[in-house]
Amino acid sequence: MPIIWQGRGEKIARSTKGIEREADNALPVGSEDELIEACIRGDELAWRKLIESFHKCVYSTAYHMLYNHEDALDVVQDVFIKVFEGLRKFRRGSSLSTWIYRICINVCLDRLRRRREMLMSSLNDEEREGLIELPDPSPSPEEVVEKNELKELVRNAINSLPAHMRAVVVLCDLEGLSYDEVAKILGVPVGTVKSRLNRARLSLRNMLQSKGLVW
Repeated sequence: MPIIWQGRGEKIARSTKGIEREADNALPVGSEDELIEACIRGDELAWRKLIESFHKCVYSTAYHMLYNHEDALDVVQDVFIKVFEGLRKFRRGSSLSTWIYRICINVCLDRLRRRREMLMSSLNDEEREGLIELPDPSPSPEEVVEKNELKELVRNAINSLPAHMRAVVVLCDLEGLSYDEVAKILGVPVGTVKSRLNRARLSLRNMLQSKGLVW
């Protein structure tokens, strides 16, 4: 589904699907403000440049926060719509990439909250109706194969972290951002980022060791 922006009587429709080039977050010096101004004027080529520059990192962050391809694609669309709507208020001199990462993380956290609320509502309904069944303790062949996959184990471990700890793991360890960058994105002190990351890594190590993996 294409993203559609509308402003000043103009429509800018562009699909983010298929944009696979590496995110060029470090735009040439002096070009970022020019790109922003061009986007505000409704320049379609400028919007495409902005999307191409940040699409990959937004999708990657969303996927590792949600571990669902379709949800990640939805987040990409939501993020760039919010970028378009808020670009006029973006403070010049601030980091565009930090601002976009912050929007992405906030959208993901909102989705995780909705997931949790829907799950709790569903469990409550099933409990009232007596539909909850005890799981079969014997794993299926598919589950055995899945549990032997290191990538799947790590993904499940990250997915089980609390949202605020998952965010620092995704941004620091998977996206490769610095402590300072992550602190600005999350709006917390650098010390808080380090503390959350240490606790998250310890939790991941314990979870993986419990599966027989050496950290």
